[in-house]
Amino acid sequence: MVKSKLRDCTCIVSRDERYVAVIVGDLLFINVYLPCAGTVNRLLIYENVLQNIQHCIENNPVFGGNLNVDLNECCLVSKIVNEFAEDNDLIRCDKLFPGAYVTSYYNESLTCHSNIDFILTSKADSVNCYYVLDPFANFSDHHPVFVNCVCHISQLSCDDAHNVSCAADVSEISYLRWDHADLDSYREA
Repeated sequence: MVKSKLRDCTCIVSRDERYVAVIVGDLLFINVYLPCAGTVNRLLIYENVLQNIQHCIENNPVFGGNLNVDLNECCLVSKIVNEFAEDNDLIRCDKLFPGAYVTSYYNESLTCHSNIDFILTSKADSVNCYYVLDPFANFSDHHPVFVNCVCHISQLSCDDAHNVSCAADVSEISYLRWDHADLDSYREA
C-alpha cells in the first residue's frame, strides 16, 4: 500500500500471485508471500518466485513479506532464501536492529510461534528503523513487520516511474480481502 501523495512517483514493475514489485521514488519494494511447509512443490515454488524476482531487482531494493520460513533454521528452503539474499547483497533488517528481533508469527490455538516474516534491503543506510508491531486489533496470526526507509522523491524519479515498462495497470489489479473482520475496529486501532 502506497500513500496517495506518492502515487505520481509510484509504478508497479511486476506482479504475480506470490509477489508484487513497486518502485516508489528511488526505491524498489518487493512484497512476497511464499508457500508454507506442507505445500506441494514448495521448493520449486520458492526457486521460481526468487528467480522471477531476480529479474526485477535494480538498485536499492527493499525485499520482504511472509517468507514462511525461519531464515535462522538450517533447511533447504532457508538455504535458498539466504543464498538469494547473499547473491543480491540483501541484509536482514532484524540484523541491522538486533533489539527488534521479535516473533512475527504466533498461533494461540496451536501455541506455536516462529519468525517467518522478514524485510531485507540492499541499502542499509536507507533504513531508519525496523520493528515488529503488536497492534491491539490484529486479525491475523502474523504481526506486521515495519520498516521506515529514506526514499528520495524528485520530479525526475516521478518521471522515471512513469517511463518504466509497467507490467500491469493499476486498474487491472484485483484486491482480495482475505479476512472477514470488522474493518472499522481494525482501522481505529
